[in-house]
Amino acid sequence: PLFRSELDKGYTLKGTLRGLGKGTLRKLKNMESDDPTQKLADEAELQAIKVSVTDQWKKLKGMSREVAQEQYMDVIRSWKGYGSTLFHVEYKQDNRYPKELWLAINKQCVALYKRGDLEPIVSYPYEQILSFGAPVANTYKLIMEGNVVVSVETPKVLEIAKLMKAYINAIVKERRNSELPARR
Repeated sequence: PLFRSELDKGYTLKGTLRGLGKGTLRKLKNMESDDPTQKLADEAELQAIKVSVTDQWKKLKGMSREVAQEQYMDVIRSWKGYGSTLFHVEYKQDNRYPKELWLAINKQCVALYKRGDLEPIVSYPYEQILSFGAPVANTYKLIMEGNVVVSVETPKVLEIAKLMKAYINAIVKERRNSELPARR
C-alpha cells in the first residue's frame, strides 16, 4: 500500500489515488542525488511502490471505478501509519533498530518503521515525549519518559520539529477547548 511520505528531495507522495496521478512517479524517478548508492536505493524503492500499486489494482479488476477506489482506499487506511508524514532517517545510536528507518509523524504519535514495513518498530504518543529537537545539524533527538533517547540523522530536522510542534499545539488547543465550560 501507499502512504504519505516526505521524500528526501521534498516531494510528497500522498496515500490517495490522486497522489499517484500522472507525473508523480516520473517526478520521483527523476529526482537527482549526488550519492550513487542513494540513487540505487531510490530506484529500488520506486520499483517496489510501482509493484505494490499494480498488485493492488489487479485485485480490483472487474469492479466499478467507485467500488474499486473505495476498496483500494480501505487497504490504504488499514495501515497503522496512514496519515503520517514519513521522513527517511538513519539510526546510528546503537544496534537496537535497523540503520535505515522511516520516522513517522502523525497527530497521535511519533513512530519508527523499518523502511517498507507496515508495522512500527516502536511508537511514542506525544504525552510520553519530554523533549525533541536538533542538538547538532542533521541530527534529530527525541527524549521520552523512562529516559528513552532516540537520535536519528536526517537533513529534515526543521520540518520534523515544525510538524511535531504543530501537532502538539493542536492537542493542547483541543484539550483546552474541551475543558472550557460550554457557553450559553
